[in-house]
Amino acid sequence: MALIEPPEGGNETPLVEARSRGRAAESSPKKAGRLRGLLGRGLRLLFKVAVPLFILYLAVLAFAGLKASRPDVPRRGDVETVIPVTTQPALAGTFQPEMRLYGEVAAGQKLEIRALVGGKIAATSDNLRNGGFISGGELLFEVDRFRYQVALAETRQSLAEAEARLAELKLTGAGETERLALAERQYQIAARDLERARSLISSQSVAERTADDREIRAVEQQLAVVASRNKVELNETHVAQQEAVIERLRQAVALAERDLDDTRVIAPYDGYVGNVTAEVGRFVTANEQVAEFYDADWLEARFVMSNSQFSRIVAADGTLIGRPVKVRWNVGNNPLVYDATIERIGAQIKAESGGIEVFARIEAVDDQTLLRSGAFVEVVVPDRPYRDVVRLPEAAVYDSDHVFVIGEDSRLVERPVTVVGRDIDQVFIEGDFAGSEAILTMRLPGVGEGLKVSVP
Repeated sequence: MALIEPPEGGNETPLVEARSRGRAAESSPKKAGRLRGLLGRGLRLLFKVAVPLFILYLAVLAFAGLKASRPDVPRRGDVETVIPVTTQPALAGTFQPEMRLYGEVAAGQKLEIRALVGGKIAATSDNLRNGGFISGGELLFEVDRFRYQVALAETRQSLAEAEARLAELKLTGAGETERLALAERQYQIAARDLERARSLISSQSVAERTADDREIRAVEQQLAVVASRNKVELNETHVAQQEAVIERLRQAVALAERDLDDTRVIAPYDGYVGNVTAEVGRFVTANEQVAEFYDADWLEARFVMSNSQFSRIVAADGTLIGRPVKVRWNVGNNPLVYDATIERIGAQIKAESGGIEVFARIEAVDDQTLLRSGAFVEVVVPDRPYRDVVRLPEAAVYDSDHVFVIGEDSRLVERPVTVVGRDIDQVFIEGDFAGSEAILTMRLPGVGEGLKVSVP
């Protein structure tokens, strides 16, 4: 094989060009295939898009044709909307609303029944049961009295013994007093005899020895007086001591008598008992609580008034004490209503509620009353009277400062008002109303002056 040498000078261009033409000839069929594939996919995509567009175009043409072929309908003129509303005449009057507050019933008097002395319970009342009614003066329970009877008898015996000892001391003291009087008399005689002897010594009628003997006798009598006086004073001291012993024993007797009486616990007034733990045979200690006692004739409603409610009534009447109220106990479908009177207000302001605690005593309460301490009740308190005001539903006042009245041609007119009081869903207003204008009493969206309404 002959080798083709490149021309001199290193020029390889003809060979490269030959190779490029070879590769181009090989890639031309491939490029043509790819172009045909792209053209096919483009035609399919165009068909998918063109068919829906063509159908939509036909639908638009059909709609336009139908619209163009419909007959003309004559138009009616614009009609103003008239809204039916409810109204109320602006009639002023005097109204006294009611404040509805809530509280609980509490016993006016509540006692903790405690055992006054320790011992075994020997007897109890048949009504000493939770919820039982016990009349005033009735026995609640009795502690075994035996050892208290023995203690009282021993104390009385000690007192009698002390009183006998006192009588003995007083008798002894009386004898010593008589001895003292006699000793003093003997001393006086001896003293006079001594004086006579001394006066006769100077005249030598009596010897000095005789005078000395008489002086010795006088001194002996004086010593007897001193001894007798000491015995009298000592006896008086013993009498005072014995009198103190007797007084102490008398107090001990009184205490023993009281302990004996305290074995019987009596109901102080009519009431109901609760939290009872006393049973026959049970041992109790002194001051142990065995029951709670509630006064049956004294129940009161305890509730809280806000500062504004309290100040409103006080400003009008000057006081809250003595104001009649209604206490309603809602039991099922038939609430029980009781009359009550406000008797006092709390000693301090309730910080947690920001109000004033008020107590109203419930009237006509007895053992037949069903109401009990702890019941949740509604308290109806009459508010201050409002004079020359218009009472409206709360919905009638817009923005708390104006209402709407029905003006000429049944159109709404805004009227400024002042809200002076409230009663549940009612408000009391003051305003300038002409005669008995009709006031809108319902809420309307987009309400404003000039809106035309109709009253059924």
